Amino acid sequence: MEYSELAIEMGKRIKSLRLKQGLTIEQLANKLGLARSSVNNWENGRREPTSTQVPTIATILNTTTDYLCGRTDSPYSFNGTINLRDLIMDPEVTYKDDPLTDEQRLMFLRVLESIVQK
Repeated sequence: MEYSELAIEMGKRIKSLRLKQGLTIEQLANKLGLARSSVNNWENGRREPTSTQVPTIATILNTTTDYLCGRTDSPYSFNGTINLRDLIMDPEVTYKDDPLTDEQRLMFLRVLESIVQK
């Protein structure tokens, strides 16, 4: 059986965001009121969440429905609140199209923390 490209990509995105949040499959399933197997099927591309589940998943994972559905490559919503620490630590975030090292990311955080603490 072949799985749809959308289901596979959405599953990858759900898993990546879940792991960034430090959630287990079971914890995400519990937040959604679903069985662990449902989330596992999504993450493995065997099934897709329903259209009514996608907004709830996006809210729990602090992302947008557009990102989950593959309409944008940015997981961040610039219409809401963004955790700047999470943004800086995201390995896909670059500066002038150059990837940042872990050391550079930590330096950015230290500078921001010094500004906020003033």
